[in-house]
Amino acid sequence: MPCHCTRFAALTGIVLSCVFSVLCALPRRAFAYGEQAELHLAAGYLGAVNATPISSTGAALDLGFGIGLNDMFMTRAALGYGATLDNARVLSLGRAGVEVLYLVDVLQIVPFFGLGVGAWLFDDDALTVAPHAFGTVGLDYLATRTWLFGVDIRLGMLLFEDSLRATTQAQIRCSRTFDLF
Repeated sequence: MPCHCTRFAALTGIVLSCVFSVLCALPRRAFAYGEQAELHLAAGYLGAVNATPISSTGAALDLGFGIGLNDMFMTRAALGYGATLDNARVLSLGRAGVEVLYLVDVLQIVPFFGLGVGAWLFDDDALTVAPHAFGTVGLDYLATRTWLFGVDIRLGMLLFEDSLRATTQAQIRCSRTFDLF
């Protein structure tokens, strides 16, 4: 009999993919970050150090939205699902976060860094919400006027009742940009 976590992960992936596909079909014309919005889908690695009951490694899938504040700053928000495996037990994580990013230079390849806050939600005998603060570094590749691809690394701290635990996220991202005005 399949695990409820596996069905939930599959359903989440299907829903996020459908939403992303529909929104990517909308027309668009602009290129720079300022006065732009983006919809992105990201997937990658998720890890936490000594964060019982969260295993040390897992996979993550995020759907997010970003707004270019100008050519130097943007903000991104994301909702995500993570799954970690420990001793043949899958722990599902709900994640949410928002970050403000400084874009080093707007060329075809755009390095950036920033800070963010969020929360991780998981069920281990009781529903637990752990606040999360993190720093982000990454690179965007502006492939066309419509599409950009990126790599993000987030190093952070997860706050439990009695301690702080280090976290790492590394993701590849596909984004579709839209004019705001």
